[in-house]
Amino acid sequence: MYSVGGKTVSVENKFPEKRVNTLTFQVQGDQFPDYVLSFNDTRNYVYFDSSVPNSVTADWGDGEVETFNFGTDGSANPYRVGWKANGQPTTNNTLIGDTLAGRHVYQDGNSGLRTITFTFRDLSKITSTIFSFTRLYGQFPLEIGSATNLKTIELGRTNFLTGLPSTLISNKNIEFFIFSDAFVNKLSVIPDGIFENSVINLRGSSSFDLSDRISSNFFKINNLADSITELNLESCSITMLPKSLSECVLLSDLRIGDNPIKNPEVLESLFNLDRLYIDCDSFENGLFETNNLTKLRSFWSRNLTESLIFEIPLKWTGLKSLTNFVIFQDVVGTNIIFQAFIENFYTLCTENGFLNPSSTEAQNTGFPEQFRDISWGAGNDWFTLSDPIQAPSGFSQGISNGTPANQGEKIYVLINNYGHTITTS
Repeated sequence: MYSVGGKTVSVENKFPEKRVNTLTFQVQGDQFPDYVLSFNDTRNYVYFDSSVPNSVTADWGDGEVETFNFGTDGSANPYRVGWKANGQPTTNNTLIGDTLAGRHVYQDGNSGLRTITFTFRDLSKITSTIFSFTRLYGQFPLEIGSATNLKTIELGRTNFLTGLPSTLISNKNIEFFIFSDAFVNKLSVIPDGIFENSVINLRGSSSFDLSDRISSNFFKINNLADSITELNLESCSITMLPKSLSECVLLSDLRIGDNPIKNPEVLESLFNLDRLYIDCDSFENGLFETNNLTKLRSFWSRNLTESLIFEIPLKWTGLKSLTNFVIFQDVVGTNIIFQAFIENFYTLCTENGFLNPSSTEAQNTGFPEQFRDISWGAGNDWFTLSDPIQAPSGFSQGISNGTPANQGEKIYVLINNYGHTITTS
């Protein structure tokens, strides 16, 4: 507060404000960035983007203070400054030319915890703060709430952060929250501030404990229903999905694998899904319906059980755009399960796919290529067949499937009449 002669000063009826332009971080090691991967790995880096020409003064906490001007990398964010573990430009245009400030080797011989401070000419113009495979400690900076035009926070393998500040609630423009193995312990609550933004992409793999969908704030996910298209909450201890997730119908990429989910039926309304990762072995009521999932192309249905596989011909009929199974060896984990999968997937594809996708019948469905041209299988030992892959009796390419007598002949039909790409050992 400012005063003159005992009176409060105002300018144009507004009180003076102290502008915050610093971000303070806890780090350790012999240098910044304190890299997680090998010294020369291209993914060890830190950078800030600005929407206007900007500068930053780094107080390294070792008696050294340096000022850097933001350079240009020609991307959508025209001004950038950053540091890389080996101080060398990256080959993927992340830090090149005038955007690279090298690296800083601490001059005081201390490799323990220290505080470093970045003071920007104008923090409010910072649009991205990215820490990739760079260790951070303690709380993420409280001052981040003053970066009012921030659009991206990315914390990838920072590993040792203890939390996110409540000041996130001051940010209203963040579209990308990217957290992956960011914290020393999983956070028990998704910060309220995240739900105050128009988030397009929220990634929190291995960063949150969402076992209680209420106390963790997971139930608030529908606050983002008008914006969110990508959600990654893998390895977040999810057992029950909140019903509110069903309102997030803009989602095209949903990754919730490595969670013992019991109620996948919450996903049945997400008609824009293009990619879905989910573990299947904890489902309480069998496979979920796929009637609305006609856009789904990439599917990681990990740990399918034999009883679930028997439901495939009835429950997967909506997967009309399916093109591949992601990491198939995780989908089907034993030879017994593999044999059951061939049997039931063959039934699904031949009963719903078209031998002639150019036919009027096929064209009239709007999905003439449904259940055709799908890639699956793997070279693992358990993907073996006791029978040769050969044409069954009565087979005619593009005309008849014949009468396949075993799994090898069914695979032949799927390859030659439906264009599947199937890998076995």
